[in-house]
Amino acid sequence: MSNAETDLRKAGDVKVAVVCPILIADPQEDIKAVRRVYLSLSKQIRKPDQIIFVDDGSPVPIGPNDLALVKDHKAAPTAIVQLKYNRGPPAARNAGINFAIISLGADPGRTIVFLLDIDCVAPADWIQRGCDAVLVHRPHISNQSMPSEPLIIAGISSGINPASIYT
Repeated sequence: MSNAETDLRKAGDVKVAVVCPILIADPQEDIKAVRRVYLSLSKQIRKPDQIIFVDDGSPVPIGPNDLALVKDHKAAPTAIVQLKYNRGPPAARNAGINFAIISLGADPGRTIVFLLDIDCVAPADWIQRGCDAVLVHRPHISNQSMPSEPLIIAGISSGINPASIYT
């Protein structure tokens, strides 16, 4: 555990969530992608407090049986938020962020939300490096005068080199 993570954990119960919007078009392939994402999150140095998959109105909604492998990895408590209609990735991300704030029960200003696309895999130090960057660039997160909104860390999307995110 790095000094920054230790400081972050001491900073009044800061919570970390990962939100991943999904749209299941090809159930067999897309469920494999969900499992790859989850497996990469299970290998994080700094584990998230919650992982949230937001099903953005898939024609064939994702179900608990589809995530049987996910439950074996124990990366973090995992939730599936199902939207009735496809509203697009931004709306799905927002639904996941709102769910994270409510379900974690933390002050929104003490919540860090990482965003991860379904076709991406997070390197093992992704969350750790993001938390370290928060303490360097937003030192007020470690005191009691927090803003009342969550800190959203734009995550890994298609075409982004994960190695360059925090450098």
